[in-house]
Amino acid sequence: MSQSFEALRSQYEDFCLIGWGAFTNVWRARHRLTGVPVAVKVLEKAEENFLSIKGEVDILKMTMHPNIVTMFQVVETESTIFLVMELCENQLLEHVLSMGCLQEDEARKIFRQVLLAVSYCHKRGIAHRDLKPDNVMLDGRGMVKVIDFGLAVRFVPGQLFSKTCGAYAYMSPEVVCEQEYDASKNDVWSLGVLLYYMVTGTLPFKYEAHWQLKRKIIRGDYRVPQHLSEDLRNLIGLLLTANPELRPIAMGIWDHPWLQPGEGGRGHSDPLPRQVDTGILSAMKLMSFDVDNTLESVRQRKFDQLMATYCLFQYQARSRMGAKGQNSPVLPGRTPFPTLTYPDAFPPTPKGKNNVAALRTISSCAKLQERRGHGQQAEPKAGRSASLPSIHLSPQMQGPKRLCPVTAPGTPVAHGKGSRPGLRKSTVSPAVAEEKPSPWTWGSHGQGSRLELWDQMATPESSCTGEEPAPSQGLHRRRWRALRGRIPRCLRRFCLCLWPFRSSRVVPMKAGDSCED
Repeated sequence: MSQSFEALRSQYEDFCLIGWGAFTNVWRARHRLTGVPVAVKVLEKAEENFLSIKGEVDILKMTMHPNIVTMFQVVETESTIFLVMELCENQLLEHVLSMGCLQEDEARKIFRQVLLAVSYCHKRGIAHRDLKPDNVMLDGRGMVKVIDFGLAVRFVPGQLFSKTCGAYAYMSPEVVCEQEYDASKNDVWSLGVLLYYMVTGTLPFKYEAHWQLKRKIIRGDYRVPQHLSEDLRNLIGLLLTANPELRPIAMGIWDHPWLQPGEGGRGHSDPLPRQVDTGILSAMKLMSFDVDNTLESVRQRKFDQLMATYCLFQYQARSRMGAKGQNSPVLPGRTPFPTLTYPDAFPPTPKGKNNVAALRTISSCAKLQERRGHGQQAEPKAGRSASLPSIHLSPQMQGPKRLCPVTAPGTPVAHGKGSRPGLRKSTVSPAVAEEKPSPWTWGSHGQGSRLELWDQMATPESSCTGEEPAPSQGLHRRRWRALRGRIPRCLRRFCLCLWPFRSSRVVPMKAGDSCED
């Protein structure tokens, strides 16, 4: 990459070459502040193309239409001119090649927008002179953008030109014959070739040699498929009129019947609004931009850094609101800009909640087990805050320590047939049984609640003796008994790497059995 790109590195990043020509390279980049992808057209200053470069820059500064590529900024150095423009990556040529040909309804929608752009240019005395599918771009919303004004020229009504330019298959007969021609009538001929290509997938003038192509263009020798509608065949014939005097102008085609059905007529794509968006100016003021200088740059269309930032914010807002919102100004306060005032542009980093959710589930299971120990039926929970499975609590494992059974308040523990030897009689204090555990909250208590939870989960040092435990110790012991079987079973459920539910048995194999069985 040339060192001249240093003039852009403070504002743009992630440069990637996407196109090139004899005197031009096109790079994809990203605006650092807004994150909007842009196209940077690099024009090398040379004596042979200096006038065309200057003409392209002046023409793009004059245009402001939703169907014409938007230029945001012009950066000029000693040897290079950088044009920062709207990025358009989907060519009409590729779309037609992928589809084979377009249906009339889709072709009508695209052709209307191309005709709108050409009519807008002709009304302001601008002729494109290089209309072809390569220079018509489509976006994901169905919007058409006409690009590449490198061969465009300004004209006045009745002015004739003699320079031969453009793609040969799209040139009008007068240009092919190297005669003086009306640039606007040449665009109308190119529109006819473009429309023919969209609905058929082929060019109207097929040839095997260059001289054959020239002869067919001069004679207007082409065939229109009969499966096309009569109105469409009539419009193609009208546009491909060999005599430029009989060929219509772009603004005179709108009354043709084929362009009338459906939406997207002459009044459906008005020029972009010129009023200044106060919401964008307010956002830029919060970023320490000078509002007065920005307002002056936008109104005078200086195409400097301030205007580029404003236009990229506006472009970002229109893209998020959709294609239908392009013709109306952005309402202040509704567009998320990348500032701290608009948090939607900076979504907060998701915090890790797995540990909190898991502990909350464990604590709820402990309280559920405690209620069952008191002979009460647990109330169903309204919702679960963790993704852990709902597992019924049942003793599966026995640790090295002996556990004291939990009985009803005031009931002695008797050693029956199924009781363990060595357990002494003890009673549970009614005060301990009636004591309700304090709920473990996670909102206002914060970290203190987590520490309190682990304190409550601490293993009691006392064993099963005949002494009556204190209320807090008994509460801790009951909770620990509930959690003792819960934790390994949850881990076994997720990891499948702990103790098995029951021991495996080794059975000798019978004769004829294989290991695969």
